[in-house]
Amino acid sequence: MVSRYFGGTLLGVPGLINAYKTAASLTLQITPVVQKQVEAPYRVQFDYTIMNQVMMIVKQFNCTVISQDMQLFCMMTIGIPKNRMDEVLYRLKDMQNVEVEKHVP
Repeated sequence: MVSRYFGGTLLGVPGLINAYKTAASLTLQITPVVQKQVEAPYRVQFDYTIMNQVMMIVKQFNCTVISQDMQLFCMMTIGIPKNRMDEVLYRLKDMQNVEVEKHVP
């Protein structure tokens, strides 16, 4: 954040430009870059007995678990990376007793 305490024009336009440019440059140098993958939310419903297989796919493809309700019949909302979506959906739909649908928040 850049804040001006003095409203005068002693710096002039070039001085103000340089001050703001320097502040922005320093901020960008010390701020870490965080890369996140683009994900699409899907709801997965399955029987508790196959939870290990479902979780193996979720972990193998770096899906994000957004929410989960684990009972006799389990329901999870997961974020599937868009670059791996076809593979994940194929693997999940290939399993018996697993329902997969696009989640609209």
